[in-house]
Amino acid sequence: MLKKMLLIVVLSITLTGCKSNKPEEISNSAAPIVPSGAIAIVTPVPTPIPQENALKGYLFTEETGLLFISWTEQQQELNGTMQRTSKSKEKIETESYPFTGGVSDKNISLNFQGGIFSGLNGITITGTFDKGSLTLYFPNQKDGSLLPASFTVATVDDYNQAVSILRNEIEQSKALAAKQKEVEEQELANKKQQSAVEHANQRLSEAIQLLIKNMESNKNIAKEFEAVFQSYEQHWGEMKKHKQDLLNAAKVRPFNFDQLYIVQDKLYILGNDEYQIQNDAYQIGNVEYDFSNYLDALKSQGEGIRLGWEQLQTAAAQNSSGTPLPKYTEVEVNGYMENLEQELTEVESTLLEKKKSASVYDEKAKNLLQEMTDYVDGLVAVEDE
Repeated sequence: MLKKMLLIVVLSITLTGCKSNKPEEISNSAAPIVPSGAIAIVTPVPTPIPQENALKGYLFTEETGLLFISWTEQQQELNGTMQRTSKSKEKIETESYPFTGGVSDKNISLNFQGGIFSGLNGITITGTFDKGSLTLYFPNQKDGSLLPASFTVATVDDYNQAVSILRNEIEQSKALAAKQKEVEEQELANKKQQSAVEHANQRLSEAIQLLIKNMESNKNIAKEFEAVFQSYEQHWGEMKKHKQDLLNAAKVRPFNFDQLYIVQDKLYILGNDEYQIQNDAYQIGNVEYDFSNYLDALKSQGEGIRLGWEQLQTAAAQNSSGTPLPKYTEVEVNGYMENLEQELTEVESTLLEKKKSASVYDEKAKNLLQEMTDYVDGLVAVEDE
């Protein structure tokens, strides 16, 4: 935790020193041109440090970055650079800070001279120096305390390896993020596929249940004809009886005008009978209308089942998770469709048969009335003596 704070402190010092000092992203391109008069060295390529430079230095590492310090010494005066390399989101950022300084016994001081492009410009960092280790004390910008950073002797190769580790960690982080994104996208795709199966199951189930309910409520629809045909039979029987009454009245002798009026009255009754049969034909029309609506509903529900089954098959085939399973099998769906076709055939056959039977009654009643009308028109009454 202390190491991490130290690198943050170094970063915060450089950022607060100058707002324009934005770290460069490491790339394979050539180093950018530094404005004239600037002392800071900003380079996008911190690694590898040229191997022909045999200069050794001191390395400080932590999980988010590292510091590498190297210098040359002449009569206890130092000239060198500190290079900061850190991870920032999905890239590596680096910056170099030149310094001068001095060493006396085990004490060391570094005077950073970064010019206008370095937040470390004018800041002196002190510490202790012993053959195998270097400890520098960086000021904490938040509370003014000093945070020690322990550096160990390192070569250029050590530094390059440390940078490679940072690079690998970034690549691993990218790969992990990409894998996580792939997993999340697959989970979302699975949910959509599962939702499609659930929706298709519901749609097909609703279509099947509607068909079952419709067929159940109309399974005795043919009985609607029974009441009408009972009325037909009753009125036809009455009409035949009234015909016989008319014929009997016409046989009465003497057949005077009074008796003719009686016969004509019988004909009027026959006319009422034929009117009642016409009314029965009207009732047949109502039943036929109900039958037609029922047939249309059956066909519509059959189409709903067909489309629902197609949708379920498609959704199930695209559902890589395998759950939920289709609620119905092909055998079950075919069974419902066969029952539907059978019902359509039976209802259409019944409708055709009843229409023919009704037309027979209509024709017989019409012919009987016409026959009796012609008969009465041919009767001749005699005057009373």
